[in-house]
Amino acid sequence: MRYPPSLSLDVIDRAFRAHNGELGLVRDDALAYLTACAADGIEVLGWELWLVDHVWGFGGAAADPCPGAWTGAIPRLGSDDTAIIGGTGDLETTRREITEFDLETTVSPAALPFIRFCIASRDCGSPKAPYPAEGRSLLRRVSEFVARCKTGPFRNHG
Repeated sequence: MRYPPSLSLDVIDRAFRAHNGELGLVRDDALAYLTACAADGIEVLGWELWLVDHVWGFGGAAADPCPGAWTGAIPRLGSDDTAIIGGTGDLETTRREITEFDLETTVSPAALPFIRFCIASRDCGSPKAPYPAEGRSLLRRVSEFVARCKTGPFRNHG
């Protein structure tokens, strides 16, 4: 996914970045993303919630922490189950749903710090979200991610 050209670099710098360039955004930044889409004439298709820095828990198990990974299986408040949460609709529908969505009564409290909104839109025609200039190189980040997944709490079930 590409980002709207007028999206603030501050928003991009704060975002979680999936390996394919998609952005996971906190609510206020997701609303800023939508404002940039409106300003740039980008068609919005909907949204979904992500649990970032985690991988899906196999066989119904809880998600495992894994820096740089994400899953759409969102732990629900008061339940051992997960849910795929999102919506489809144009820019105004998406803005309304994100604004009104009550994270605190839907998502497990332990997961709240890792919840991000991902906005689905038509290709914006701009480059993938850049990483901060002062950060590590992409190769280094990928290497660190792989090392953490192999040595950290991530378990290979395949």
